[in-house]
Amino acid sequence: YGDHRDLHLSIRRQRQMCIRDSNKAGFIIHSAIHQARPRDLHCVMHSHEVNSQTLAASKSKLIPLTQEGCQLYERVGYHEFNGIVLNDEEKEKLINAIGNEKHTLLMRNHGLITAGPTVAWAFIRHQHFIRNAEVQLKLMASNAEISIISDNVLKHTREQFEGGSAQAGAKVRHPEWPAFWRLLDSLDEKWKQ
Repeated sequence: YGDHRDLHLSIRRQRQMCIRDSNKAGFIIHSAIHQARPRDLHCVMHSHEVNSQTLAASKSKLIPLTQEGCQLYERVGYHEFNGIVLNDEEKEKLINAIGNEKHTLLMRNHGLITAGPTVAWAFIRHQHFIRNAEVQLKLMASNAEISIISDNVLKHTREQFEGGSAQAGAKVRHPEWPAFWRLLDSLDEKWKQ
């Protein structure tokens, strides 16, 4: 099995190669979130998806408007745009923006970050943010009166999602997660290779 010191050196070399070969801005963004919340945010997702970027380019904050969007109530932080994230000083700003209670960051004029204890949590939060942002932007564009959900109902619904009762006895915490895997398999079974 070899000497444990060899394994330690191998892991250090792999980490150094990963850092050296990574996108610097991506590394700073992701490592800031991991540094801020090592106990509960193990997966960090970042995208430049059009609905998130549109909301990020406005001065608006996310308004939870959908049932699934309620889980974002008081869980979204905002990070002001200061150019491409290429220096470590930006890490502190990201860490402050995510704080101790948030799992989602809207990076102004940039994009979206979601995080969670697993890939499923981070991915599902990403999808729910995007869908809620799309609904919000369409409502804003239509000039229709927005039906605002009360703080009490927002908090109650968020707690239902966070506590698991929203799944109503489903065998899987996020039933949509296995559905996304099945969709991937149906599009291309070779994606796992």
